[in-house]
Amino acid sequence: MMLSFAATCLACALAGEQENLVELDATQKLSIAWSRAAIQMIYEPVEPTPENYAGSLEVARAAAALDPNESEAWRIVLELAEATSDGIPQSRPAAIEAALQLSKLDPNDLVIRLLRLSDAVDRSVTAEDRIISYEHFLQPASVAKISPLVASRLSFDYSNLLRRRGDKEAALQKLRNAIALDPAYPAATARLAAHQIESAAPPGIIANALVDAILANPSDIPLLKELGLMCLREGLYTEADLILGVACRVANKNFRNDIYDGLIELQMLARWGLGNHKQSADLYQKRQQQLMSILRRKGGGGRTEDSIAMPSTMSEIYAMVCKCGSLPGAESAFDDSLRIINDEIKSSDGSPDVKTTLILRKIWLALGIAPQVDDVPLWIEEVEALSPLTNQAKLKLNGWLKLREGKADEAIAILQPLAEQNNAARFGYALALAKIGKSKEAAKEFVTITRSTRGEAIGMYAADQLFQILKTRPSASAVASEIQSATARLPKNFAVFAKDESEFVNLKVEFLSTTAAPFESLPCKIEVSNLSPIPMDITPEGPIDSRAAIRLEVVSVGTPPQNLEPIIFPINRKLQLQPNETMSFVLNIARTPVAMGLVTHPLDGVNLQIELLNNFKLTLESLLPGFLGRVTLKNSIRISPVIRNTAWREEALGNIRHCDKPEDLVTLVLFAFDLASRRGESGAAEEVKEGWAEVERSWSGLSPAAQAWALMVLPREPLDMTEPIAKKAKESQDVRVQMSTLLRWVDSENDEFLNTIARGGNQQLITVADSVRSWIEGKVREASKLNESLEEAGILGGVIKASDTAPAKQP
Repeated sequence: MMLSFAATCLACALAGEQENLVELDATQKLSIAWSRAAIQMIYEPVEPTPENYAGSLEVARAAAALDPNESEAWRIVLELAEATSDGIPQSRPAAIEAALQLSKLDPNDLVIRLLRLSDAVDRSVTAEDRIISYEHFLQPASVAKISPLVASRLSFDYSNLLRRRGDKEAALQKLRNAIALDPAYPAATARLAAHQIESAAPPGIIANALVDAILANPSDIPLLKELGLMCLREGLYTEADLILGVACRVANKNFRNDIYDGLIELQMLARWGLGNHKQSADLYQKRQQQLMSILRRKGGGGRTEDSIAMPSTMSEIYAMVCKCGSLPGAESAFDDSLRIINDEIKSSDGSPDVKTTLILRKIWLALGIAPQVDDVPLWIEEVEALSPLTNQAKLKLNGWLKLREGKADEAIAILQPLAEQNNAARFGYALALAKIGKSKEAAKEFVTITRSTRGEAIGMYAADQLFQILKTRPSASAVASEIQSATARLPKNFAVFAKDESEFVNLKVEFLSTTAAPFESLPCKIEVSNLSPIPMDITPEGPIDSRAAIRLEVVSVGTPPQNLEPIIFPINRKLQLQPNETMSFVLNIARTPVAMGLVTHPLDGVNLQIELLNNFKLTLESLLPGFLGRVTLKNSIRISPVIRNTAWREEALGNIRHCDKPEDLVTLVLFAFDLASRRGESGAAEEVKEGWAEVERSWSGLSPAAQAWALMVLPREPLDMTEPIAKKAKESQDVRVQMSTLLRWVDSENDEFLNTIARGGNQQLITVADSVRSWIEGKVREASKLNESLEEAGILGGVIKASDTAPAKQP
């Protein structure tokens, strides 16, 4: 079947020059229309079926075969094949065919090269055969031929195969080989970092592995968090603040609210460790203001800070920071934290363990920083009622109560025996020593606490107390220098990633022309530039997302601007962008489903505005750029309106009677739309009827490719006028006409044309027919659901609104 389409194009090339030009133009337009229909076949149904996916894939393959030198058509085939690979038998051969064609069109495309080589390995039946293939591809001569970037990814896949077989040493060797071939390969560097952590390697080795992985993908939050925690625990607070700041930026930009607050808490600790109490408190206040702003945008105006549900752990850190830093509002910070914990206790659903933990947190917060502790004994009784405390725990709490009551000697007597085994007891003991003037002994205890809890709030609190005595803060740990050496490898401007990293990626989208006629292609040039100091992979996991989004706005005279559905499409034309490298390619908007609105209303003319987003994130409201994401300035193209008058109609009639130029074919369709728009025009009925007869005669005289394209774009209504064309189309034996008829002129699952196709034996058309039938059945089901809901609303006393009913289709 696929050969017949290519043969058709070849026959056109051998025909006369003018006829050849019309035929080639019609074939190209038909390819675009079918590509658009292929995507629409799974884009429009509420719940696409396997038949929809199979039909979509076959239509895309047919579209690509019509214009085999158009890489964009083959990319659509490849995308659909990869999306349906698990359930559609045709997907694998379609993907192989598309990859082969794309490799011929651009032999230097490393993404396609990797895809084909990986497929060659996967075709091996046994693991031993795959190992032989990998070994062959990873020979030095082969690496030089396929490129180190491609070889790196093959070596990584080889490592995964060996790891699954239990050969850990060989797997590790191939993993290291993958990194040697491409040190900026995110998946491989992240895997090696995980291996070093799991193996409990020395801190310096782990830190260097984490830095390598972060340099490969600075948007990987787990890597950033792990390195930030290492720095925090070893007392490298400056480095921790920097790295956790980047992690916070990634989480915030990517709307990872599930982990964002926890990262803020860690960064607050890092700044507290530096003695920067005000800067630590600022993080809390900015997050609070951010949440208030979100609530206000959602209609929660008039909210106060008390109504914001801040995380209790963050509020505790904030209260302690304010107290230790003698910041304004320290008492209110404590009160807020207490309120937040109490709210969590109320919503703990009666779980004794959760409630006990929360009350104990409240007790220790009060003992540490509350102005007075009168309520603490009552809270201790609450805990005892839920879960009896150990004798040691009771002694510890009692010792702290004595300390807060000003009975330092009694506190020392109680807490000193417990201090060796418990930091909370040691902290109370040290505070009591300081109260009775034993500063040297107290300082010694504070130092001991900080050395074992450098990354915890109690360690920060102890460091503040030590600073009051010695006017200095504890030094970093013995292994900190190894970690510090690793973090020193981060670029000098790495801090920019924590502030506004968007400057590291540049985007551009621009239509290749400022104007277009109806039904013309709408090619736009897309550019993505890496302006960062590090190489960036283009993968689903980043750092540059392999998908981007286009937002389109239609502006026409007399109507409000209309935002079309976003186009989400792959941009992975390269495996990786080096610093200051730019990737560019052309995307034809006419091949996407959003062009349907332009195709079905070609007379009025519109101004089409386009903007591009990368690293986008889907929210309930819109698409927004995430970490390393940008939004381009809008670029526009003007699709010219058709000035329709008597002179235009007379000229159009003359042109469509011959259709010997590509523009005549477009005129035929525009003339049909003009006739459809004049259906109710007073005194024009006879002229319109004669016009439709001319359209039918002209269409009947077209070549099959031109007929097929016209069928994809002609108006469907009025049905009494378009029925003769539909009838002739369904009688045609040309596969192109049959395909277009299936895609646009079948409205019922009982249409006899579907049975005609089934009897014809052309498997590609049969698959598309099954898809069309499933598509129609899906529409019927959705309409039935709507009717049932409307009937139910009527039974229950509801009123059916005009907006509740399905809108009538436009011509």
